[in-house]
Amino acid sequence: SYGFKIGAADYIRKPLRADVLLRRVSNILDNLEKIQDLKQASDIDQMTGLLNKSAATRELEKICATAQGALMMIDLDSFKLVNDIYGHAMGDKILMKLAELLKSITRENDLAGRMGGDEFIAFLENIDDAKILKQKVAFLNEQILIYAKIIMGADMQISLGVSCGVVFVPEEGTNFTTLYKKADDALYIVKKNGKHGLEIFGSQNSGKIASTVKKISQMRMIMDERNIETGAYFVDFETFKKIYRLMCRIVENCQKSVTLLQFTLLNENYTEEFKEIMVHSLRTSDCATQNGKNFLVLLIETTEDESLMVKDKIFSRLNTNLKSAIKFEREKL
Repeated sequence: SYGFKIGAADYIRKPLRADVLLRRVSNILDNLEKIQDLKQASDIDQMTGLLNKSAATRELEKICATAQGALMMIDLDSFKLVNDIYGHAMGDKILMKLAELLKSITRENDLAGRMGGDEFIAFLENIDDAKILKQKVAFLNEQILIYAKIIMGADMQISLGVSCGVVFVPEEGTNFTTLYKKADDALYIVKKNGKHGLEIFGSQNSGKIASTVKKISQMRMIMDERNIETGAYFVDFETFKKIYRLMCRIVENCQKSVTLLQFTLLNENYTEEFKEIMVHSLRTSDCATQNGKNFLVLLIETTEDESLMVKDKIFSRLNTNLKSAIKFEREKL
């Protein structure tokens, strides 16, 4: 019993028998392997297969203290809209794809982890070339958008992509907590200046937040919509509310004509089919959203007869079952 108290895993009686000894040793090795497998499983983010936050932090504390390379904070832009509009199952697919892409840009000696939500981290050993890092981030942006359009449809209008803040190690230090904060500062600059890009800490401003003073042409480039699709401008409900409030002000002050349409879908099985038809039946100047079973549309400079024509155009493209599952209403602002 004393042997077990001080850590023995098993015991064998004398005289020794070779078959018993081999079996006991095999059992011990099997148990050790199971323990190691459990430890490794506790380090892995189950959704993405990357290191989880605690494991990534633990490993990066060691790496940053001794290695040279680039510490990257990577954040998915506009990811919340994917969950809000397409659901969390679709959001999970996007997260898993980004994890797959991160694995493809990291080597055996590099590290990639998920810090939680839509935030990821990577360490690229012996990389100090900004051009290489920009190419990798451009690849992530390109591929995640291609994948999103494949699984959500070519009319997907969410400005999905990644923003990345980078800090070089050991140039900016060897303490992970300090380096993480610097990478976060660089990421903040990207988020405030258009997203979908990369900023290296200290490259232009010695760690201070970059000036936001820009020419109007630069601001337009930041604000301009990418990959404009045919059909209505489809936005999340919170954005739609802001546009609606602006339209109300325009109607009141400029005497413009704006009509609000509402299509209530009584059968949720037709949600994606109706959305596809509705969006592509509208003009690019029209704005649409979804809130639960309700699809809302803002029509600008449209008469009463024209708004009914829009409704008829949409209904003409629906099958009989879908038509019977929709309740239609409209109001002028």
